[in-house]
Amino acid sequence: MKGLWSWFGNLNLKFKLLIFALLLSLVPIIVVTYLLNSSSAEAITEGFKNRVQAIRDSRVAHISDWFEQMGTEARYLAGTRRVADAAQKLAPLFRELGETGARAAIGDIYSESPFHKAYREAEPTFKQFAENYGLHDIHLIDNDGNILLTAARRADIFTNLTSGPYSNSNLAKLFQKVKRAPAAYVELGLFEFYQPANNVEVFIASPILAGGTHVGILAFQLPYEEMNKILQERQGLGETGESYMVNLGDLLMRSDSRFSSQSTILKQKVDTEPVRRAARGETGIIIAKDYRGVEVICAYQPFEILGIKEAILTSIDLEEAMIPVAEMERTAFFIAIMTIVLVVVLALFMANLLAGPITRIAVMINKIATERDFTLEIPIEYEDEIGNMAAEVNALMRVLNNAFVMVDDSARKIDENASEVFQRASANRERAENQEKEVIESEKILKAMGATAGEVQKASYAQRDAANLSSQHIGEFVEALDKVEDASKGQANEVAVATDRVVAMGETGAIVVATAGKQGEAVAKVTAAVDEFARAVEEMTQIAVRSTEHGRQVLEAANEGTLSVNATVEGMRAIAESSDQISEIISVITEIAEQTNLLALNAAIEAARAGAHGKGFAVVADEVGKLAQRSSEAAKEITQLIKDSATRVTEGTNLTDQSAFALQKIAQGGEVNMQAIEEISRTSDILTKGTRNIHSMMQELNTLAQEIASHAGQQGARREAAQKALSVVEQNAQTIVELVTEADKGAASVSDEMQTIVKRTGEMEQMTDLQAERSKNASGIAARHVEGSRSTVEGAGRVVGISKELQTLSQSLAREVSQFKHSGDAEKKLVKK
Repeated sequence: MKGLWSWFGNLNLKFKLLIFALLLSLVPIIVVTYLLNSSSAEAITEGFKNRVQAIRDSRVAHISDWFEQMGTEARYLAGTRRVADAAQKLAPLFRELGETGARAAIGDIYSESPFHKAYREAEPTFKQFAENYGLHDIHLIDNDGNILLTAARRADIFTNLTSGPYSNSNLAKLFQKVKRAPAAYVELGLFEFYQPANNVEVFIASPILAGGTHVGILAFQLPYEEMNKILQERQGLGETGESYMVNLGDLLMRSDSRFSSQSTILKQKVDTEPVRRAARGETGIIIAKDYRGVEVICAYQPFEILGIKEAILTSIDLEEAMIPVAEMERTAFFIAIMTIVLVVVLALFMANLLAGPITRIAVMINKIATERDFTLEIPIEYEDEIGNMAAEVNALMRVLNNAFVMVDDSARKIDENASEVFQRASANRERAENQEKEVIESEKILKAMGATAGEVQKASYAQRDAANLSSQHIGEFVEALDKVEDASKGQANEVAVATDRVVAMGETGAIVVATAGKQGEAVAKVTAAVDEFARAVEEMTQIAVRSTEHGRQVLEAANEGTLSVNATVEGMRAIAESSDQISEIISVITEIAEQTNLLALNAAIEAARAGAHGKGFAVVADEVGKLAQRSSEAAKEITQLIKDSATRVTEGTNLTDQSAFALQKIAQGGEVNMQAIEEISRTSDILTKGTRNIHSMMQELNTLAQEIASHAGQQGARREAAQKALSVVEQNAQTIVELVTEADKGAASVSDEMQTIVKRTGEMEQMTDLQAERSKNASGIAARHVEGSRSTVEGAGRVVGISKELQTLSQSLAREVSQFKHSGDAEKKLVKK
């Protein structure tokens, strides 16, 4: 069955339509013919059954009526006065003459004999009656069984039925039954061979009474020809129909068969199903085999004829009954053949009419599939379903054309965008690699900054110690200056007193000398303090110089780190902007790929509607769909990588911002430290200069003290010069007071500046500590930034690989689509021109 179906499926549409038309015509023809034959056979059979049954009923009625009529006629004739008189006259005369005399007496030579006259007188009545009713013979029999008279004068005339040669005949048997019967009684004898007639004969008899006394019987020898004539009436029975009578006792025919050239009465036994049913008293009609073995439609009915059980069967051969059915079958077959021929002709015409356009559509679709040209269209010949199909195919081609135009454009856009994505991804990878290098360099700078910040922190600690020591020395110096000032003021007072008391010059000179000696000691102490202070200031100055150098290095490293971080930030921002652009391009690619996938799906659906000719479109559409799906997946993967990269870039940007902020703080702290160190350096320079001035002044004081002492020592020797020396001493004393006062002021200023330096060194210590902590934080951020940069480089590398794969996929998609010719190609050629 599967092979047959496969064979049918591989046939051309023309043959399929032809077979389908034949099936559509044959099935109803066969069904109608079968139903028509069945119903007609049944109807015809039923009609024949009704006809046979009607004929059977008619035959039964006719035979019954005929026998009844014969009985009535026998009864009538036997009851006539004439027959009774003839019997009464002839019986005694016959007894006198006997059989031989009676035979002689009826001759013409005995025409005057009483028997002759009586016979001649009665004979015309019998002959006329027999002639009128077609009887074979009429027998007048006396009570002794002597046949007194017959209408036919056969061999049985004047014989005795009890002792004569025919005493065993059916007539003799009938005589025995009827000779004592009452008046008007009629009895039918058996159908038996009767020798005088040399044929099967049947008799019907009725007693003859005269005045209530039996004088004889009257027997009719019935004409079975009439019975056969009734039964063998062919009207309504066709060529093979017949009616016949069968005795239900011996099952032998009591009539002749129309199919036999010889008499079948008492010769043909009919032991068939209808006869057996009739013997059971049934009446009906049945299809069964008759006595010839031929299947017939037989109607049977049992009945009694004057006490004898008979059955009449009317039948017709089933074959003849089915002749109309056979003729109808032949007619139906002829009509079926003609119908099939007409159907084949019309089917071929319709198949050509229907399959022709479809074949042309298939050829055009095949051409479109072979040439892969979506610009071709199928000519629409009609506006029927096939025309609609052609229009739908054209619409399909337009849909496929538009779809492939869009797919082509999408493929080209994807290719262009994929190329741009690849370039941008490559640029991002380069930026990320450069960023990684810069971040690593920034990490190195930050580590160097951390080390330099440690040196600055150590220098700030040393500067702090030096400043404290200098502050102590300055305090001691101030105290010494106070003492010098006091001594200078005392010396000045003494000089003033000495000037007024020139007289007491010797005592005064001694006092001056003593005072000058004390002043010299004080000046020596101050000079020593100044020298110590100078050394502390020099050491602080050297520390300040070193701090300045370290601070400058930190500031330069901070500035360099800031520049590097700013460059990293700019690189991060460029990567972020490029990632955003790539994301936008990828979004476009994703949208195009999804649209391409949808178009490919629609194209595959439309190609599937085209059937076998659309398989090529379906394969390409499926391949396009797969490429679009893979492009979409690659785009989504790139989008995810871009999102991860953007997240890492954002984290790197935040870390970079933190690094930049920390470096900015470090730079600001470095600048503040540099300002403090520079102020300390300037203050140290001022202190150095002041210390040098004080040292000079101390040397001058020491010289003046020595001069005062020398002048005071010479006062006793040279009184005249005393006034001049005192004047000089006074001037020098005033000068010392002024110098001391000025030195005191300078020392106070130096003390204040020193306190400022101590305060600044404390602040610088805090800032260097904070700067060292920030350097550590910046180093940690830089380390995390390095890791983020490496992840960014790896992600950028993966983006480059996937974008390269996306570019390859887009090029494959463009190659697949470029195999098809569509309307977009013509537009591109026009654009190129």
